[in-house]
Amino acid sequence: MAQASRRSNFQLTANVSINNMKKDEAENIVERELFLDKKNCSVMPKSTKEFSKCFCIYYQSNNYVETGQFSDMLVGHGPVLIEKSTGRVFETGSALSEEHYVEAFEVCGDPNSELSNKIVITGWLEGANKVLATKCLKESLGIGLAAAKKYTDSVLAGSSETIECKNSTTALEIKNNLAKHGFIAKQLWSNQC
Repeated sequence: MAQASRRSNFQLTANVSINNMKKDEAENIVERELFLDKKNCSVMPKSTKEFSKCFCIYYQSNNYVETGQFSDMLVGHGPVLIEKSTGRVFETGSALSEEHYVEAFEVCGDPNSELSNKIVITGWLEGANKVLATKCLKESLGIGLAAAKKYTDSVLAGSSETIECKNSTTALEIKNNLAKHGFIAKQLWSNQC
């Protein structure tokens, strides 16, 4: 798994407004910090996207930016995310989509995080169906009725319950099924476990 850039502790310079970082300021951070090692690269024109907590910036070789020829393209890298509040630089790869990297960053502060096999049940809504939620946990986790009931009773009493599932796909299915039965749950990211 890729790690945050070694420049992730980069501090903003005085000319960058932390609360109102602009696109050109984020692009300047990439040019100043990331291109120290990648001297033949440039930010892709018109590719920067703004999200609530970060900018997503793409870069390419200078030759590709100038010519548009596929033979001049760099491959294997993904977008660079710039945290708006700090200016930290996060390099990503090409294994996952831009949507994944941005969602992971926006939710848990790490674009390289992945959804884990754990869920946290934090509460319930009026009209929640305890019987169906208990049945869902029993069947999905392969546990006994008493163990499943212990989870739902605990949440109904006001506690949160963290549950480890077989894998991240099962965790997502359980979270979604619990929501259908009136229980509030979220799937944790790998850096939240």
